[in-house]
Amino acid sequence: MSKLILPRVFKDTSKDGKYKHLIGKPKLSYSQITSWKDAKYHYDYIKQYFVGITMDSGIFAQAGTDFGTMVEWIGNGRVGKKPQAIILTQSNVEEVAEKVEYKPNSIYEDLIVVDCGDFVIEGYADRCTYYEDTKEIEILDYKTGNMSKPDKYKSNDYMQTRLYAYQKENDGYNVKSCGVELFDRKGNGSEKYPIRLTGELMKIDTPYNRDEVEEWLKNDISKIASEISDCYKTYLKIFK
Repeated sequence: MSKLILPRVFKDTSKDGKYKHLIGKPKLSYSQITSWKDAKYHYDYIKQYFVGITMDSGIFAQAGTDFGTMVEWIGNGRVGKKPQAIILTQSNVEEVAEKVEYKPNSIYEDLIVVDCGDFVIEGYADRCTYYEDTKEIEILDYKTGNMSKPDKYKSNDYMQTRLYAYQKENDGYNVKSCGVELFDRKGNGSEKYPIRLTGELMKIDTPYNRDEVEEWLKNDISKIASEISDCYKTYLKIFK
């Protein structure tokens, strides 16, 4: 089997150097994986990660930045200046943020690194709550979307939170819960229908099964890593 070469390599950003032994390994993220799998974003992936073209993130991604600022404020224990929406102009961001439960003993934007042998997958869990006395952990990711269509996260094809649970189990924790908190979002970004959060929330369980994650990593993700590597090698041969 030829050596994998991916457009990104791992850099250890942990505070304690926990993953320094993985520095330099080819790296994927969950968002890269979903972009490569989706034909709609496949060529955008190539332009962004192979060529280095900065892609227009679009209004939904900009709204996601607003949302991320809100989550960061919650993760800081609601200390400091409350978030002010830029794109989510018709959302009462402060009111929505106040509805979200803040849990002590939690790490927000918790670094997740999964060593897959020839490459690593890097991600950040929105909230991990630790119960050190029992070595249990709760994993929660925040998402925005149409609450009337939660099937994406209920599907067994949605693996992001399950991947995080898998790595935390590797780290010695017992997974107490694993799921998504969905913030209802309306609008299409037009002047008439601006993107907005309604303030409604829905918790969706994404039950963790270790065997299913391992099968997904072994079959689907190994194949995707090989496909990206082969394509990237061809690009480098022609253009570099």
